[in-house]
Amino acid sequence: AAKLALTYLPKGYNNIFAPDSIISIGGGLKGAQLPPNHKEAICQFFGVRLENLLDGYGMTEKNPMPVNHKGKWILSPWEIPILLDEDTGEFIEMDPTSDKKYTGQYAFFDTTALSYWGGIITGDRVTIDWSNWEGKEYAGPTISVEGRITDLEGIDADKLSCSATFEDYFEEESGLEEY
Repeated sequence: AAKLALTYLPKGYNNIFAPDSIISIGGGLKGAQLPPNHKEAICQFFGVRLENLLDGYGMTEKNPMPVNHKGKWILSPWEIPILLDEDTGEFIEMDPTSDKKYTGQYAFFDTTALSYWGGIITGDRVTIDWSNWEGKEYAGPTISVEGRITDLEGIDADKLSCSATFEDYFEEESGLEEY
């Protein structure tokens, strides 16, 4: 969507859809650098309001997160969030009853996985905000994705998604061996 908008806006193309259309984008940047105003350019090209531009966060291994009315991603109720320290790989303790924000490498356990291991360690740096949780207008804690750790700092981090890889990681980190 951004490539289309940035290519065709300078050629005079804009407002090509009805103004009440909804544009759903996702897939991440995959290392691409976009100008800070790329979302506004997408809206101008397609002719939609910014609130009708839905930017999803998901991956092959997980369902996309729902978005609340303020445009924030909400942690899915079937997903157990885990944050890891980017330098050590250690778990970051989170208190869901607090109003704190926690930042680290995102991992999660998908409780809906039936035929495969549901644990995933992503390469994304995220912030989880628990202040939006209980008794508020939002449906749950929100998550902000700051980007891929490798893109942000040039370190070698990637997601571990297959069960054998995760088991190898767990055994190495915990010192446990399978008998």
